Amino acid sequence: MITIYTMPRSGSTFYSEYLEKKNNALNLGELFSPGHFIKEQGFTSDVNFIENFTLSDEHHMDKLEYCHKFKNSIVKVFPWHIRTLISEAPQPSFLEHAVHKLTHESHFLIRRDLNSQIKSYYLAEYSSIWDGTPQEHEDVIIDEEMWNKIYNHFIQGYTVLADWYKKTPGATLIDYSELPFHTSTNERYKRPVTWITEPPQYDIDIREFFV
Repeated sequence: MITIYTMPRSGSTFYSEYLEKKNNALNLGELFSPGHFIKEQGFTSDVNFIENFTLSDEHHMDKLEYCHKFKNSIVKVFPWHIRTLISEAPQPSFLEHAVHKLTHESHFLIRRDLNSQIKSYYLAEYSSIWDGTPQEHEDVIIDEEMWNKIYNHFIQGYTVLADWYKKTPGATLIDYSELPFHTSTNERYKRPVTWITEPPQYDIDIREFFV
């Protein structure tokens, strides 16, 4: 199993599709995210609800068995899919170990430009549109509390990814800027907005987390 360890708004959907074609592999997407189960059951698709929702051990075991059966597969993993980052969304202790063990090729996909990544995430939250659906021009006002929450979310997530990377022999580290984007694909996610208040800027190079 090829596992892409990453954070949202990193180009991970494109990268997983790229590896799928390159390796003629089965793309399982965010298999360990509860979001798929929630939507199948017709529950809310609210991002906060999804990230705080947990699946039973039985559901996790079914997914692990599926990965074991289809070894030529690709899975995308965000840190909170397999590790407890907040007490409201506990993950079973065996899950993180099991995913690492099933993985034969580890790709850590990051976005060194944290400012652009947070902007992209904020706009997705703001509009509730997470794919490349075309949108009309919007004037966006910064909610400082929400922005700070997103910033902390990314720092926490990248800290976990860096820890995994340093403990994973032979892991590949790739940045968003290195992805072989097709222009049309990349353009889909550019959103026409005017920032009414200028977003905060952070002098952080995410790659330094992984050194």
